[in-house]
Amino acid sequence: MTTDGTCYRAMVRFKPVKLPVFDDFPTTSMEAVNSVVLFVIFETIEGERSTPIASQLELSEWYLRIEGELNTYSTLGYEVSACRYLDIEGPSCTNELPKTNQEG
Repeated sequence: MTTDGTCYRAMVRFKPVKLPVFDDFPTTSMEAVNSVVLFVIFETIEGERSTPIASQLELSEWYLRIEGELNTYSTLGYEVSACRYLDIEGPSCTNELPKTNQEG
């Protein structure tokens, strides 16, 4: 991560995006440097537009995926503080996939 403002200048690219969507968030652990980039994205679009986030994880599990407690609360604070939750229940579409023959 640089300290010359490169990251912030790069994030200006996200301002014109009408509807940023985060799908399958967060499926893997996020290193601190990546959470800073995510923080800047959220900071850039805060209060200007909706940001749908789809996840198969409970919100409490999101906090476990981002490295560093301060990064976690800073990054997710933007989204979690003003979000609306929609919990969709039902069968997983993966249950509908054809079974593969794993024998011999």
